Amino acid sequence: MDPVPAHRAFYSPMRANPPWAQVVQRTRPVQGDCELTAGVTLLSFASHTEGSQGVLVSTRVGPILIAGDVLPYFDNWQGRWGFEHIPSGIFAASLRDYYACFQRIEALAPAVVLPGVDPRIAEQPIYG
Repeated sequence: MDPVPAHRAFYSPMRANPPWAQVVQRTRPVQGDCELTAGVTLLSFASHTEGSQGVLVSTRVGPILIAGDVLPYFDNWQGRWGFEHIPSGIFAASLRDYYACFQRIEALAPAVVLPGVDPRIAEQPIYG
């Protein structure tokens, strides 16, 4: 609703009536972690952008983390080039904060970690 100037080009102006604007009255902003319902928890991951969140879902195989923008691609979590985890190239938090998010995810020990935008997510029809 109020992006920083450098990000404004990525957002539709309200006068364009973007689809999300039609439901914004039914949303409730949250800060920090928040249990939405039994087995579904929003987790704060200040990293890629302010207010970044992931969703932890309890499943029969264990918790699945839908990581959102803290981990845009599988490689951000699985690592590459000798790095265990790789921050995305654009982020609002400090690198220390970003790595703290990685440590938090490790402590959660999810059975599956799903990145925010990696098309390889579609290679498997069901997770959990």
